[in-house]
Parts: sequence; C-alpha cells; structure tokens
Amino acid sequence: MRTISPGVLVKKEVAESVKRKLIEANALNSELRPKAVNDYVIFPIKEESVEFVKRMGLKVVYEEFEYRHKVKTYKEIVDVPDHLRKYLPTSYDQIGDIVLIKIPNELREYARNIGEAILKTYKSVKSVYWDLGVKGLYRVRKLIHLAGERRTETIHREYGMRFKVDISKVYVSPRLAEEHKKFSEYVSEGDVVFDMFSGYGPFSIFAARKGAFVYATDINPYAIHYLYESARLNKVQDNVLAFVSDCRKISQSLKADHVVMNFPHHSIDFLEHALKTIRDRGIIHMYV
Repeated sequence: MRTISPGVLVKKEVAESVKRKLIEANALNSELRPKAVNDYVIFPIKEESVEFVKRMGLKVVYEEFEYRHKVKTYKEIVDVPDHLRKYLPTSYDQIGDIVLIKIPNELREYARNIGEAILKTYKSVKSVYWDLGVKGLYRVRKLIHLAGERRTETIHREYGMRFKVDISKVYVSPRLAEEHKKFSEYVSEGDVVFDMFSGYGPFSIFAARKGAFVYATDINPYAIHYLYESARLNKVQDNVLAFVSDCRKISQSLKADHVVMNFPHHSIDFLEHALKTIRDRGIIHMYV
C-alpha cells in the first residue's frame, strides 16, 4: 500500500543525523518507509510539520511512500479529525469493482477523503460512490462520485454467475446473493418460472442455469437490457424471455411452477395476479 506524503530530501552521508533531528522534532512520519533515490534519502514527514521542517533549512518534496505495515481497513489511513472517527462507516456494498458507501451527516465534508482511502486500501476497487439511497419509479440509487474511475457499469459475481449491471440504472444488492442461490435450489430442470419484478435478472438467471424456462418482466427498460446481457454472459439466453412490461399485463396468459415476487413492501399488492399464474402444487416465492 502506497500514499503521497511530504518528505525531506537529503544526501545519504547526512541522512542519519537528519533523521535524528526529525525524530527529536516529532516530525518524522513513522508509518511510512523512507526511500532511497540515487545518492539521496527521502524521509517521510508529517503534514503538520512541513513549515517547521522548511524553517530548519531542509528541502521538502512530495513523494509516493510505502506503508510499513499492510493496511487492513480504510479506517487506518483515512484523513478525518480524531473526534469524528467514531462515525466512520463499518460496512459498505461492493458490486463488481465499485464500492457504494453511505456517509453519515457528521462526515459529509470528508466524503471524498473516505472514498480515496477505500480506493487506496483495496486493490479490487476501481470506483467509489456515495450512496444516497433508492429513488424514483425504477428504485435506483442516487449516487455521488467520490474516487477512482467515473463509471457505473461493472461485472457483478454471485456463486460463479456473472451479471453485467449499471448501478446508476438498475438496483443491485450483493446482500441478496444468498437468497438468489437459495431460490434456485427449489427449481428443477424443465420448470417454468415467472419473475414478476425481475430487475437485472438474478432470480431469472439462477433459475435458467438450473434448466428452467423463465418469463421475466420489469417496467425498467435498463433492467431488461442488463438481464439479457447477463443471460448471454452465463449462456442461458435460450431459456429466458423478458418483457419491458407491467407484470399484470401478461400474468393471465402464463402458467408457471414458480412465481418470484421480489418487490419489497408491495409484493402483497400483486398476489392475486401471482395466484392466477401459479400451477397446482407450484410455489410462490414472495419477498415482503
């Protein structure tokens, strides 16, 4: 793990004496490793000691230094005042190589510092976004870019399955991965599945992978687009037929062994349509 920090550039023959002076002045940044460049040594110093060190007549430069120990969490390196560290988020969602994190009000002005610290700490992360919650008809997250690449499309993985998603256009929660897998355990080859609120298609793709044929609907056209993208990625495109549609418009024309209702807080409102679709001894999987 590396970071940019101020440092003192000195010739090797005087390096030890300068180091002692920096330690005495409590200016040396002991968390970072000094580095050698040709006939010089660069000692990392604390940001708040820069002006003091300049008054000592030493040359200050900004360089990339390695940390002495492996950083395990972004909290170890994030730049926020000590009295606010207790508010640092302990969890976040990683979708592919993108992190979504909720920032408490107490840390709003340090949001970008948090994003940069996450980016530096975890090699698998390429972008960090501030998650402001789910908004609008399509239930997608409102996002603010904090650090890294300015893109919202990525490949999300669950139990060996790959999903192409755009987190600004479809709702994705890696916390539901276990539910997607658990649902597929009820599905057998040859079953018919009706995914009433498919989103980007995790329930649909898991079922199709088991050999079921899936009808999927969602009113969000981006969701159906990414469902088909993921069906191709997982080589189940022949087992999926998806519609940009209100599920109620086609429920009466289908008969299914499994009906998936993943529309939190509203699934119950559509139960009568699921009952018209389900076959005898079929299963309705309702998430409320």
